Parts: sequence; C-alpha cells; structure tokens
Amino acid sequence: MEPVQLELARLAIDADEVESTLVAAGALEITVRHMFVAGWQTRFVLSNPATRPITLGVTWPWLVDPGAVGWAVADGAEAALFVQPHDGAGPILVGRLRQGAVVRFDEQGLALPEIVLDPGGRYVLGWDWDWLTEPSAYGRRWATLHPTVTTLVRGEVVLLPAGPDVALVVPDGIAVERDDELCALTAAEPRTAAVELRSARGLHVVRLTWTPTATELLAAVAGKLLAAPRGRTGVVRLPGLDAAVVVQHALRAEAVDAPDDAQDALDQFTARFEPDVLDPAGPDAAFGALFLAGEFERTGEPELLDRAAAQVLRATRPAPGLGVAATRVCAGLIVAGASPQAVMDHLIALAGRPAADAEPDDPLDRLALSVLTRHLHAADHQDDALVRAVLALGTELGSGLPGDPVRPWPAERLGRLLATFATLPDGVAEPTRRAWGVPAADLAARRTPTLIARLVGEPLGRGHRWLAVLASAGGPQ
Repeated sequence: MEPVQLELARLAIDADEVESTLVAAGALEITVRHMFVAGWQTRFVLSNPATRPITLGVTWPWLVDPGAVGWAVADGAEAALFVQPHDGAGPILVGRLRQGAVVRFDEQGLALPEIVLDPGGRYVLGWDWDWLTEPSAYGRRWATLHPTVTTLVRGEVVLLPAGPDVALVVPDGIAVERDDELCALTAAEPRTAAVELRSARGLHVVRLTWTPTATELLAAVAGKLLAAPRGRTGVVRLPGLDAAVVVQHALRAEAVDAPDDAQDALDQFTARFEPDVLDPAGPDAAFGALFLAGEFERTGEPELLDRAAAQVLRATRPAPGLGVAATRVCAGLIVAGASPQAVMDHLIALAGRPAADAEPDDPLDRLALSVLTRHLHAADHQDDALVRAVLALGTELGSGLPGDPVRPWPAERLGRLLATFATLPDGVAEPTRRAWGVPAADLAARRTPTLIARLVGEPLGRGHRWLAVLASAGGPQ
C-alpha cells in the first residue's frame, strides 16, 4: 500500500464539538469529531466517495507525550489507551474503544485492521475518554477480556473467559482446559499464538507468548559463547563482563554442557579483569564487584572477595547494580568470617548523600540503594517516601494496568526495574496493592517473562546480565 497525502478540507468549532474533515485526492475522506456533551468522545469516520473500492491500511498518529507514560491494549474489538504522569500520582487519562477495531498501539500511534471500503462505504472508529484517580479503579469499573498477562514462561497458564457467550479459536499445540466460566491455556514449549475470542462485543485477538525459562535462555547464550574458537592458550576468551556474568550463572545453575571449559574461561577472564579502570559511577563498576563476588563463591579465593569489596567501596554515587553487588559482597564477607561493616557504612553514607544538581541520580538506582540500606537497618515499616518512589517507577511496569507499554523500555532498563522491585520490602506490598490492584513484587514477577521474550534471539547485552541477576534471585528458572 502507498501512503496518501491528506489535506484539511473543513474545520468546524462549536461550544461542545470540534470537527475536521481531511481528504485525499477525492479517493478518501476522513472526518474526526471530538464531542464534549456527555464526557469526551472521539469519532473517526473513513468514507469512500470514489466509484471503485479502496483497500486501506490505517495508522493514526496518536502520540503519548514523552513527559507521560503510555500503556495500551489492542486486541481488535477491545482496545484502550492509558496515559499517566511519570510520578504515578495520577490522574490517569483512559481512552476506551467503543466502536471499530484496533490491532496495534505503539509509539507510532494506533493501527486498524485492513479495511476494504466499497464505493460510498464508511468505517467508524469511536472512543470514549475518562479519568481515573488510580490504576486499580480500571478493573473495578470496566470489564475486560484481556488477560492479566500475555507473556509467560513455558508451562505457565493463562486464563481467558469462556462460557456460552464466548467462542474461542485456539491454535494447535496449545493445551486447553475449560469450565463454565474460564478457559486455561498453556504451552509446554516456547511459542507464540494468536487466540481468537468471538463474542457480542466482536472479534478479540489475544496474542500470547510462552518463553523459555531464564536459565534455559542464559544457558543457550553461554553455550554459544563457549563454542567460540579457542585462543592460543586453548581457552575460550570471553568478550566482556556480560559474557562472564552469563557463563558464571549458567555454570552455577549446572546448565552448561562443558563445565570444565566454562571454568577455564572464567578463570582466564578473572585473571585479566581490571575493575579499577571502570568508572565508579558507570554501569559496569558494580557488576564487576558482583562478578568477583560470584567467583569467590565458585573458587573460595579470598583475594577475589577483597577485590569485590574494594570495588563497592569505590562507588561515589548510586549506580546500576550497586545494591545487588553490595548484597552479594556482604554475604560473602560474612561467610568468610570477615566484617561487612565498612561496606555497610559506605552504602548508608551514599544513600544519605544528596545528589549533585549537575548530575542527578537515576531514581531507580537511588531506590535500589534505599531498599538495601533499609535491610541493613532491619527496617520494614511503611515509608511514605519509599512508597512514592515505588509508585513513580511502577508506571514503567504499567502500574497493574492491562496491556503493554506504548514505548517499550530497553531490555537493560526493564531488567533493572524488575530486579529492584523483586527486592522491595513487605511494607510497600499493601500500598501498591491498593493503588495498582497487585503488590509490587507480584507485578515484577508478572513482567519478568517479558524480559526473557525481549532477549530471545537478541545479541548479548546488558539485559542478559540483569536476567542472570533475576534468575539467581529466584525468578523464572
């Protein structure tokens, strides 16, 4: 299909209505009407004034401002758009499809199914807009056929509505169990599937994905790394810290076919690794400490733990992975019979130090460090500042709303969010459940398979290191 150039033909503005008409060389007419009589409604009408049928692939550029977070559902007859501020304090603008169908919603806008308009034919797309004070109000106010999660680890079950008013069309290879109200679907192996739900509301197409487990994916990546040509020493040279973290996890999980090769590769990488040259505030410094602490656990060599602790003590500000690395270093020091007090004091000092105006800390890194220092103080009471930080960052995971992000986060960012939320204290569970309808830790668990799906088939990167952290901490194995 060729793009068409639209021109504004008419514009009418009344006290409670705005209508514009766009035309394309006499072959297409689009009327957009915003009405404010009973709330806010938007109506799109696509008309064919020509004498021959036309086939349309329509993408409408509804864009979410970068200052807000957009989340969307696009299942055909059911579609919704949620827009909320980054601070998670609300309110939330909600657009719900009233008429028509939407098959995709992303940073380019919404996409309609292919439309064939006969001469004089029309296609109508209608939206209703409203406000919510908090995300949990959506499920209480409106019914939805969209499942809680659409990306799962193989073997996990997704529930869809069943009953006499809903007809399901399920592809081969998906196991199905039904009762009077629900249909349980699962896949034993990684795959994607488009499941059709036909009801009085129209055709819904729910796209489901089952992924490998985190360790299966990381083991496959480690296997490719260890299959690389050997160097002059007869040992595979790991190309960087991400590779070393992945191989280390796969070896620890007993998920590599050649453990001796993996051990040799890790030994060689460790001997050549120079964490002191890393920027203490950069993305690799903390993971250097995490890797060295892991090597101490594997080999029992005290010098590796000393190097890991020294790396944590070099930190000058909250940095990605610092909380995870420091936790592992402190645990190693305790196991070795050494005091972690110097590391703990340093972390507490960093957490209490205000960020420089010229280089503000990432709120996610500061939250991760704050959570760790609360554990060091053995504090589990509700902290209003902590809850506000969690509610703000939870917008990036959808705040419990159905659907997926309009602008997907990079895999590294998603991994950092999930790893941080997995360590949140119990004190935030009830406030987040009230606001989102789901506790923060459960929200992170729901979204972890999304990270796995994002990394399947992707080149090795920082997202893999965070998946290794999640798998080591008890995520989807």
